[in-house]
Amino acid sequence: MRHLPGTYPELVSGIHHKPRGDQALSALSKPTFDVALALVHRDGRWLVARRHDQAHLGGLWEFPGGKVGPAESSPAAALRELREECGVEAEVERVLEPFVCEYADRIVRLVCVVCRWTGGEAQPLGSQECQWATLSALRKLQMPAINAEIIREIELWA
Repeated sequence: MRHLPGTYPELVSGIHHKPRGDQALSALSKPTFDVALALVHRDGRWLVARRHDQAHLGGLWEFPGGKVGPAESSPAAALRELREECGVEAEVERVLEPFVCEYADRIVRLVCVVCRWTGGEAQPLGSQECQWATLSALRKLQMPAINAEIIREIELWA
């Protein structure tokens, strides 16, 4: 499990930590949330959505996703959030090693689920807008800092 800062330093400062398993997370006093992200690709492009301005990290671009429900697997949560937020269907290809992001008020454990698009046209059902972007275009979008590491992970096998 990797522990990385949550956002660009000018937005929220973050501290690098290397936790020793889950005990490192339980030792922290901030609430911890499990979040699944759908990293959906289609014809060499990746689906991203822009968060509503009033949301946590508002206005930033992100991969679709959300909180993992009770008794729900990360892949199931990623596919559910993808349908709810963007109206897109996909098939799971792989699950990446989790990332841990520490924000000023919370800790988020991110599980990235790599998916292949299978249907539906991207619509901003739970965001301001959606777009399909190449890896090079993703690097130019204003995103939470963790996404730079996620994009590097994608590049390792894409």
